[in-house]
Amino acid sequence: MRQHNIPQPKNYILSYNTKNELADKLPIVPIYYESGLHGNPNEGFVGDVTGSDYGFCVYHGPIAALAAEYIPSDRVEDISGQDFTSVLSALDRGFPVWVVTTTTFLPDDALEVWQTPTGPVNISYIMHSVVVVGYDADSLYINNPYGQKDQKVDRQKFILAWEQMGKQAIYIRAGTPGQAEMQTKE
Repeated sequence: MRQHNIPQPKNYILSYNTKNELADKLPIVPIYYESGLHGNPNEGFVGDVTGSDYGFCVYHGPIAALAAEYIPSDRVEDISGQDFTSVLSALDRGFPVWVVTTTTFLPDDALEVWQTPTGPVNISYIMHSVVVVGYDADSLYINNPYGQKDQKVDRQKFILAWEQMGKQAIYIRAGTPGQAEMQTKE
Protein backbone atom coordinates (compact mmCIF):
# COMPACT_ATOMS: atom_id res chain seq x y z
CA MET A 1 0.00 0.00 0.00
CA ARG A 2 1.40 3.36 -1.02
CA GLN A 3 1.92 6.08 1.53
CA HIS A 4 0.88 9.63 0.80
CA ASN A 5 4.10 10.99 -0.71
CA ILE A 6 3.94 10.21 -4.41
CA PRO A 7 7.01 11.02 -6.50
CA GLN A 8 6.49 13.58 -9.24
CA PRO A 9 6.76 11.81 -12.62
CA LYS A 10 9.11 13.34 -15.14
CA ASN A 11 7.55 15.12 -18.11
CA TYR A 12 4.28 15.34 -16.24
CA ILE A 13 3.55 19.06 -16.36
CA LEU A 14 3.56 20.40 -19.87
CA SER A 15 1.67 23.63 -19.40
CA TYR A 16 2.32 26.61 -17.20
CA ASN A 17 -1.23 27.88 -17.19
CA THR A 18 -2.81 28.85 -13.90
CA LYS A 19 -6.03 27.21 -12.76
CA ASN A 20 -7.85 30.47 -13.54
CA GLU A 21 -6.46 30.56 -17.09
CA LEU A 22 -7.58 26.98 -17.61
CA ALA A 23 -11.00 27.68 -16.08
CA ASP A 24 -11.46 30.50 -18.61
CA LYS A 25 -11.07 27.92 -21.40
CA LEU A 26 -13.85 25.63 -20.15
CA PRO A 27 -17.15 25.72 -21.99
CA ILE A 28 -19.75 27.58 -19.92
CA VAL A 29 -23.46 26.77 -19.71
CA PRO A 30 -26.05 28.89 -17.90
CA ILE A 31 -27.51 27.87 -14.58
CA TYR A 32 -30.99 28.45 -16.00
CA TYR A 33 -32.23 28.63 -19.56
CA GLU A 34 -35.21 30.79 -20.50
CA SER A 35 -37.18 27.56 -20.89
CA GLY A 36 -36.70 26.85 -17.16
CA LEU A 37 -34.25 24.01 -17.77
CA HIS A 38 -30.90 23.97 -15.98
CA GLY A 39 -27.38 23.84 -17.39
CA ASN A 40 -25.73 20.44 -17.65
CA PRO A 41 -22.26 20.05 -16.03
CA ASN A 42 -21.54 17.26 -18.53
CA GLU A 43 -21.48 19.98 -21.22
CA GLY A 44 -19.56 22.72 -19.42
CA PHE A 45 -19.13 24.66 -16.21
CA VAL A 46 -22.57 25.60 -14.90
CA GLY A 47 -22.71 29.31 -14.08
CA ASP A 48 -19.82 31.67 -13.50
CA VAL A 49 -16.47 29.92 -13.25
CA THR A 50 -14.69 33.07 -11.99
CA GLY A 51 -16.53 33.19 -8.69
CA SER A 52 -17.80 36.73 -9.22
CA ASP A 53 -21.35 35.41 -9.68
CA TYR A 54 -23.13 32.12 -8.97
CA GLY A 55 -21.39 29.05 -10.32
CA PHE A 56 -21.78 25.38 -9.53
CA CYS A 57 -19.74 22.70 -11.16
CA VAL A 58 -18.35 20.88 -14.15
CA TYR A 59 -18.15 17.13 -14.63
CA HIS A 60 -15.37 14.95 -16.00
CA GLY A 61 -16.10 15.17 -19.75
CA PRO A 62 -15.31 18.88 -20.24
CA ILE A 63 -12.26 18.56 -17.95
CA ALA A 64 -10.85 15.65 -19.97
CA ALA A 65 -11.48 17.54 -23.22
CA LEU A 66 -9.69 20.61 -21.85
CA ALA A 67 -6.71 18.51 -20.75
CA ALA A 68 -6.47 17.06 -24.26
CA GLU A 69 -6.02 20.58 -25.62
CA TYR A 70 -2.74 20.89 -23.70
CA ILE A 71 -1.24 17.42 -23.80
CA PRO A 72 -1.54 14.47 -26.19
CA SER A 73 -5.04 13.11 -25.76
CA ASP A 74 -3.81 9.51 -25.48
CA ARG A 75 -2.24 10.50 -22.14
CA VAL A 76 -5.53 11.75 -20.67
CA GLU A 77 -7.02 8.82 -18.78
CA ASP A 78 -10.70 9.28 -17.94
CA ILE A 79 -11.40 6.45 -15.52
CA SER A 80 -14.84 7.74 -14.57
CA GLY A 81 -17.36 5.03 -13.76
CA GLN A 82 -14.71 2.56 -12.61
CA ASP A 83 -14.23 1.34 -9.05
CA PHE A 84 -12.03 3.32 -6.67
CA THR A 85 -9.35 0.67 -7.09
CA SER A 86 -8.64 2.35 -10.45
CA VAL A 87 -7.85 5.59 -8.60
CA LEU A 88 -5.56 3.71 -6.21
CA SER A 89 -3.87 1.95 -9.13
CA ALA A 90 -3.10 5.30 -10.79
CA LEU A 91 -1.69 6.59 -7.49
CA ASP A 92 0.46 3.46 -7.17
CA ARG A 93 1.97 4.30 -10.56
CA GLY A 94 2.73 7.86 -9.42
CA PHE A 95 -0.17 9.71 -11.05
CA PRO A 96 -2.26 12.18 -9.03
CA VAL A 97 -5.98 11.83 -9.83
CA TRP A 98 -8.56 14.64 -10.27
CA VAL A 99 -11.91 13.58 -8.81
CA VAL A 100 -15.38 14.96 -8.16
CA THR A 101 -16.54 14.80 -4.55
CA THR A 102 -18.25 17.14 -2.07
CA THR A 103 -16.87 20.04 -0.02
CA THR A 104 -17.45 17.98 3.14
CA PHE A 105 -15.93 14.78 1.67
CA LEU A 106 -19.11 13.05 2.84
CA PRO A 107 -22.18 11.95 0.88
CA ASP A 108 -24.75 14.72 0.33
CA ASP A 109 -28.25 13.94 1.58
CA ALA A 110 -29.69 16.88 -0.37
CA LEU A 111 -28.97 15.81 -3.97
CA GLU A 112 -31.26 17.24 -6.62
CA VAL A 113 -32.12 16.08 -10.09
CA TRP A 114 -31.96 18.94 -12.58
CA GLN A 115 -33.81 18.81 -15.86
CA THR A 116 -31.42 19.95 -18.60
CA PRO A 117 -31.78 20.29 -22.38
CA THR A 118 -30.10 16.88 -22.74
CA GLY A 119 -31.89 15.09 -19.90
CA PRO A 120 -31.83 14.77 -16.12
CA VAL A 121 -28.59 15.11 -14.16
CA ASN A 122 -27.79 14.72 -10.44
CA ILE A 123 -26.54 17.89 -8.78
CA SER A 124 -25.13 18.64 -5.36
CA TYR A 125 -24.82 22.20 -4.15
CA ILE A 126 -21.72 21.11 -2.26
CA MET A 127 -20.06 19.41 -5.22
CA HIS A 128 -16.29 19.97 -5.30
CA SER A 129 -13.26 18.64 -7.12
CA VAL A 130 -9.86 17.85 -5.66
CA VAL A 131 -6.71 15.98 -6.65
CA VAL A 132 -6.01 12.75 -4.78
CA VAL A 133 -2.25 12.50 -4.27
CA GLY A 134 -1.87 9.50 -1.96
CA TYR A 135 -3.39 7.07 0.49
CA ASP A 136 -2.78 4.75 3.41
CA ALA A 137 -4.95 2.15 5.14
CA ASP A 138 -7.48 4.61 6.58
CA SER A 139 -6.93 7.92 4.79
CA LEU A 140 -6.62 9.66 1.48
CA TYR A 141 -4.40 12.68 0.92
CA ILE A 142 -5.72 15.39 -1.35
CA ASN A 143 -4.70 18.72 -2.81
CA ASN A 144 -7.71 20.90 -2.19
CA PRO A 145 -8.07 24.02 -4.37
CA TYR A 146 -9.43 25.77 -1.29
CA GLY A 147 -5.81 26.05 -0.24
CA GLN A 148 -4.70 22.90 1.53
CA LYS A 149 -2.09 20.50 0.13
CA ASP A 150 -1.76 16.93 1.41
CA GLN A 151 -5.03 17.31 3.32
CA LYS A 152 -5.82 14.08 5.15
CA VAL A 153 -9.43 12.83 4.78
CA ASP A 154 -11.25 9.70 5.88
CA ARG A 155 -10.86 7.18 3.07
CA GLN A 156 -14.18 5.31 3.34
CA LYS A 157 -16.34 8.42 3.74
CA PHE A 158 -14.55 10.11 0.83
CA ILE A 159 -15.14 7.09 -1.39
CA LEU A 160 -18.86 7.14 -0.54
CA ALA A 161 -19.08 10.82 -1.57
CA TRP A 162 -17.07 10.12 -4.75
CA GLU A 163 -19.39 7.25 -5.68
CA GLN A 164 -22.45 9.44 -5.06
CA MET A 165 -20.99 12.11 -7.38
CA GLY A 166 -20.77 9.59 -10.21
CA LYS A 167 -17.32 8.01 -9.75
CA GLN A 168 -15.68 10.78 -11.79
CA ALA A 169 -11.89 10.58 -12.06
CA ILE A 170 -9.18 11.66 -14.51
CA TYR A 171 -5.41 11.44 -14.49
CA ILE A 172 -2.64 12.24 -16.91
CA ARG A 173 -0.05 9.62 -17.72
CA ALA A 174 3.54 10.80 -17.80
CA GLY A 175 5.14 11.01 -21.20
CA THR A 176 8.46 9.86 -22.46
CA PRO A 177 11.08 12.54 -23.17
CA GLY A 178 10.05 12.59 -26.83
CA GLN A 179 6.46 13.41 -25.84
CA ALA A 180 7.33 16.52 -23.84
CA GLU A 181 6.14 18.93 -26.50
CA MET A 182 2.79 20.54 -25.87
CA GLN A 183 -0.04 19.59 -28.15
CA THR A 184 -1.82 22.63 -29.47
CA LYS A 185 -5.15 22.83 -31.22
CA GLU A 186 -5.41 26.32 -32.60
